[in-house]
Amino acid sequence: MKIRILILNIFLFLLVPGPLFAQKKFQLHLFFQPNIASAIPPFPIPISFKYGFSLGLEGNYFFNKSIWIASGVGLINKGYIYSFDLSSIVLADSDPTIDFYNQIKITYNNLFFRVPFLIGVKVINKNNFYLGLTGGFNLDFLFDRYDYVEVFNSNNIISKKKLDVPIKEPLYNFSIGTGIRFNYFFTNKIGLLVEPTFDITIMEFSKTYYRYPTKYWNLGLKTGISYRF
Repeated sequence: MKIRILILNIFLFLLVPGPLFAQKKFQLHLFFQPNIASAIPPFPIPISFKYGFSLGLEGNYFFNKSIWIASGVGLINKGYIYSFDLSSIVLADSDPTIDFYNQIKITYNNLFFRVPFLIGVKVINKNNFYLGLTGGFNLDFLFDRYDYVEVFNSNNIISKKKLDVPIKEPLYNFSIGTGIRFNYFFTNKIGLLVEPTFDITIMEFSKTYYRYPTKYWNLGLKTGISYRF
């Protein structure tokens, strides 16, 4: 009789997951994030935001049903637009037949390699859905840059060319960020991730000269596929 009870207990243990196996401790997120980014100028200058993106792979480890830590790797595109409005400038004795430039826009594009270090907590936790808050910091390494200048005249004709000025950027910088995470699982393992995020640079490092400003802010919507183990 005891042997039968033991075999039955083992059978139920294998078929019906206990508390240890009901809680999935690892999650993996493959994501893409459209964003808008700009910079924090050290003095008043006419800059505006630009559209960018980020993509990457993020791993989560859950200590319990509510708290997790996260890290991963990714690429993020950040920058800003610096514009000069020349329409109000009138030159003395100028020839009215000459079509002068009305506006000059310089777009600064920077591609960073990102390593995040985050902590999260669940606010709402259901069987196949949770709402959580994330926060932490990111380490960004400069990977590539592409800057270009656009020139507009009164007829909105655009002249666009790459900016080849050899200006160096910070080698890497730190940013702090936060997000509101929505994670819904269609099955026991596969789910959808949606997370509005915001981060801002707090410190940058470089041994060489670099242009100002370099402290960026970034607002995005992270979307992706989740897989839990």
